[in-house]
Amino acid sequence: MPSEVKSESKPPRKPRVTVLKMQKPGWNDWWELRVARTQKEMQLDIAAFDKEAGIKESDATGVLGQVSPVSTLTFDEDEVTIGTQFATMFLNREDLTPGVVAHECLHLAMAHERFINFAMDYGDESENIEDEERLAYYLTSCIRGVYTTLVEQKIINPTKEFKLV
Repeated sequence: MPSEVKSESKPPRKPRVTVLKMQKPGWNDWWELRVARTQKEMQLDIAAFDKEAGIKESDATGVLGQVSPVSTLTFDEDEVTIGTQFATMFLNREDLTPGVVAHECLHLAMAHERFINFAMDYGDESENIEDEERLAYYLTSCIRGVYTTLVEQKIINPTKEFKLV
């Protein structure tokens, strides 16, 4: 008589993610870059991040990348302290294109703008050009920082798959 084979369900595999602290030299504020191997692993990483943040319903289905603003407030009796992390960026190697990086860097720059300046209404261009230029320069800095880090960490090969001109 053949023995009965019991199938045991394996716990879900923890996604393999490269996690890096990104900080512009001389600045206190920073953000976290998380790069998963696959889109599915990135989506699992986003779901775990959302769960830890208390978000009950997380749906990252079909997402190629994501930026999540981060609130790092701490309360001690009568004092509120604002932390220096302002966002977490999620990317994955399968969908790592200049368009995805630029798109997510725009969300990152806007998260930074909200972190330092809650009034993002630039209004008349002639009166608020410095605010718009600050955002544009920070966007450039974000893209350059992500690209340089991806190359240094050997996540992308600039001579083959991803050139930023």
